Amino acid sequence: MLLPPLLFEGAATTDFESLRENLLTILALAVPGLALSVILLGAIDQYVLGLPLILALLFGAMILPTDPVSVLALFEEVGAPERLSTLVEGESLINDGVGVVVFSTLLTLVTGTSGTVTAADLLEVERLTSVILEIAVTSLGGLLVGIAAGYAVYRVMVDLDEHMTETVLTIIAAYGSFLLAEHYLHVSGVIATVVAGLFIGNRGTEYAMSPRTKISIFNTLSTGAFIVNTFIFLAIGINTPVAALAANAPVIVAAIALVLAIRIAIVYPIAAVVNRRKRREVSLSYQHVMVWGRCTARSRSPSCWDYRRASPRRESCGRWSSVSQPSASSSRG
Repeated sequence: MLLPPLLFEGAATTDFESLRENLLTILALAVPGLALSVILLGAIDQYVLGLPLILALLFGAMILPTDPVSVLALFEEVGAPERLSTLVEGESLINDGVGVVVFSTLLTLVTGTSGTVTAADLLEVERLTSVILEIAVTSLGGLLVGIAAGYAVYRVMVDLDEHMTETVLTIIAAYGSFLLAEHYLHVSGVIATVVAGLFIGNRGTEYAMSPRTKISIFNTLSTGAFIVNTFIFLAIGINTPVAALAANAPVIVAAIALVLAIRIAIVYPIAAVVNRRKRREVSLSYQHVMVWGRCTARSRSPSCWDYRRASPRRESCGRWSSVSQPSASSSRG
């Protein structure tokens, strides 16, 4: 119930053309980068935190996917370069899906195996092949479901010019892609929702929405994501025992330091390798932001959405409130 609006809103507000231009860097960090990070953190956590290997790997799969929404909100306020925003958000979108798939696969190993899972067990050819195949099938299946769901809703929206109906269709695309993939086809619902969001937020915005529809849909998505974020953090705050946090403070601090160290060990080398293969390099200053930007929490004000396809970029959130909404009869953007 809580994941689809967050994932869909993030994907729908991502410019696909900019994402495509930076895809090599994003994929390198979000797929092999995340996998290496999980392995490194799992190996180190055995000794630093005293966790069994499989639990250390599960912890890595939970904690390492980036979560930079508050950083992106800050980017909008200070006018950060669009490319930097694309790199940070693009990595987050993709490794959200990859992280969930890796975590689910590792969790299956834990629940399906009696006794302790050792490094030797994980490196068995048969088991390793099975894990890689499951990750590949789950990810590819989610990709195909997302394309199919996004295209189906897009085709309906092309023939409509009613902003309320199109807003409802967008919500159906967000939840429908996730439920179809996750609960019926047993592939990645996260990846399906992200792909559907990219489709609707880019091709749908370009060819199937009037200016009024764009405003209605993205206001709804942004408000929904804000409400869900607020609920999540309230629930975490209410259910987190302060005494347990205080008792485990040294372990928590050690875990934070380890995660940051792993992030540093992954981002700079991968960026250096990718820079050799691309004409447009990722600058060292961008890399610094990408390292520190992962240590953030989700929080975005629904009033500060960047209507980059509905209007010129705003200089401040307040200016948009004075702009009258176009009528439904306006030409489609």
